[in-house]
Amino acid sequence: MTSEILACVKEEVTCPICLDLFIEPLSIGCGHSFCKACITLMYESKKNKAGQGTCPVCQASYQLENLQPNRHLTNIVERLKGVQLNPKQEKQKEYRCAHHGEKLQLFCTTDRLVICWLCERSQEHRGHKTLLLEEVAQEYKEKLQEILQKLRAEEKEFENRKDVIQKERTYWKNQIKGEQQNVKAVFTQLAQGLNSEEKNELQKLQQEEKYILDSLQESENELAKQKQLVRDLVSELEKRLQGSSMDIETLTPTTPKTFPKGQRREFQGFDLQVALKAFRVKVTLDPSTNPHTIIIDDQRRIKYNPQRQNDTLLSRGVLGSPAITSGKHYWEIDVSMKSDWLLGVSGRRCSQPTFSQHTQRTTAISMDFKAPVYKSAPSLFRASVNHPDYWDSPEYWVIGMKSGHTYNAFQGFSPFSGNFSMTFFVSVSPHRIGVFLDYGASMVSFYNITNNGALMCRFRDCRFPPEVFPYFNPMNCSQPMTVC
Repeated sequence: MTSEILACVKEEVTCPICLDLFIEPLSIGCGHSFCKACITLMYESKKNKAGQGTCPVCQASYQLENLQPNRHLTNIVERLKGVQLNPKQEKQKEYRCAHHGEKLQLFCTTDRLVICWLCERSQEHRGHKTLLLEEVAQEYKEKLQEILQKLRAEEKEFENRKDVIQKERTYWKNQIKGEQQNVKAVFTQLAQGLNSEEKNELQKLQQEEKYILDSLQESENELAKQKQLVRDLVSELEKRLQGSSMDIETLTPTTPKTFPKGQRREFQGFDLQVALKAFRVKVTLDPSTNPHTIIIDDQRRIKYNPQRQNDTLLSRGVLGSPAITSGKHYWEIDVSMKSDWLLGVSGRRCSQPTFSQHTQRTTAISMDFKAPVYKSAPSLFRASVNHPDYWDSPEYWVIGMKSGHTYNAFQGFSPFSGNFSMTFFVSVSPHRIGVFLDYGASMVSFYNITNNGALMCRFRDCRFPPEVFPYFNPMNCSQPMTVC
């Protein structure tokens, strides 16, 4: 009895196409199930122009992508594999037609279905070519074996590709790690060299100070002796109105020796260009940020467009490329021919900011020269909160020259009036300016390369947006400014 039940169960989990236990069974919407390889092969050979297949049992239409894995049948098959039927019953077991109850002995090559002799004579299969089931079983097994081998080859190929990716990952991890160590070693060595140079220079200055002060002390002592001699003579003359003229004539006060200022050694600091060489980046002007400007010489020179005299000063600015999101970056700009210019860093993707209603806002800035820390005046502009690029902090950190002699620093939502603005002094007019941006330290510095890299201005504690860009504005001056 148990064997009969198992035989019935096994019949239920047998594929109607290959007549073997299900392998990865898939179910159609009509409820019938088939091996994945069997139904796929039949679908490819029988699908219509609309991409639909028909169920081999009930002829219901289906889409291949709508077939669902039947995990219940899979579990039953796995359990049956461990149960052996009575060999006699297994041999006597027959597969019968679901419509006529007759033994399935034929294969319709037209519909690619297993049928009985009554099906062959029915209207549905009349005129179709049929073969004995044994004749086509071996052909199907060979095709399925080819598909199985191909799938196994693809599986092996995927494993090989996975190994390649893993090797690539290991290679690049080691490569980046090695470069990180090299960078750390270089900057450690640089820091040690700077510290050593600083100690040497300070020691020389201490020795120089001691030498100068000792020389001045000797001169001061000599002057005190001469002063005392004069006092003695005055006292003597007061006692005797008629004294010896010889003493007076021979008394000639000498000028005490001082240290000649021209002979003093001057400190020669390290070359700014050498120190910033590791951070120098190639910046090009991006014409897409302002199509109304004149950009020439491989996108490295910008000029004022005289045909657009009615444009505002703000609309003449252009951004540099690439965008900066981290790290330290340095670039230089030649302004030797200009009487008006504006340059620095912008936090906007376009060169013109968007303003909304007037909103009071106060920001702070510190300048790295001998001046107090300034706080900006209240800003009358604020970026629109609804703007897609809204950033609730200043978006420009720039310096500029006006009329060939007035220098200003700006910080805020616009590089012009209405934001923070202050005037500063430079001892030597800059022909070339270096801009150093330390994104991680929230700092922008401007150097006068013409004056041996002297610091002109520095913005600290900047609240940078996720991306910032070099900013250039030729202003009203028709002469070009050039990215070096």
